[in-house]
Amino acid sequence: TTIKPLHNIYKLEQLRKRSNTTTLEGLKRRAKAKYAQNNLMRVMAKLKSPYADKYDDTQNCSSVLIQSGNKLTSRYCKHRWCRICNRIRTGKLINGYEAALEKMNDKQFITLTVKNCTGDKLRQTIETMIKQFRQIQDLRRKQKKAPLKCIRKIECTYNPDTKEFHPHIHLILEGFRPGCELICEWLKRNPTADIKGQDIRQCYEAIELFKYFAKLT
Repeated sequence: TTIKPLHNIYKLEQLRKRSNTTTLEGLKRRAKAKYAQNNLMRVMAKLKSPYADKYDDTQNCSSVLIQSGNKLTSRYCKHRWCRICNRIRTGKLINGYEAALEKMNDKQFITLTVKNCTGDKLRQTIETMIKQFRQIQDLRRKQKKAPLKCIRKIECTYNPDTKEFHPHIHLILEGFRPGCELICEWLKRNPTADIKGQDIRQCYEAIELFKYFAKLT
């Protein structure tokens, strides 16, 4: 077993498909992500924050590769903001949901939004969004319509100028018509939401949804 510092070797890349083979191109992408992330983490670690130690831990995430035979392993911080760990998490999600997604005949990528809110109302707003989505599913059952076959992801962005949060839902759903019905029911429950903020389009790759797990802005 040998230990190799980061500056002497490209980082191990989690392949999208189920494979144990490490590719040179994958290692290059991992190294670039690690380099870009460390500049940000060094700044974050200097802030007077209860997460300062965790930001420092992210700087050391997968900084050393351990080689045993043809296998490379490392230690990961597993923090939500870590690009390296999010790439691995995204790969696992894609592989885990791949079979279910392949069974969908007409995949649609949908975005559901609500009016922006302040930080003190963010938790309540997200809880209400989840509740409303369940209400729509329950309504379809009462109307004897087919349940929505979908995979759902909640994302939240922040506007530093207005100091407001923008929670929204991304889905991969089967069927264009059920998607349109979902948007209509959503707007009934959220009359203040901008109709232009709701979107439905053909989905070709699962990564369209799962990339939001790893997005850092």
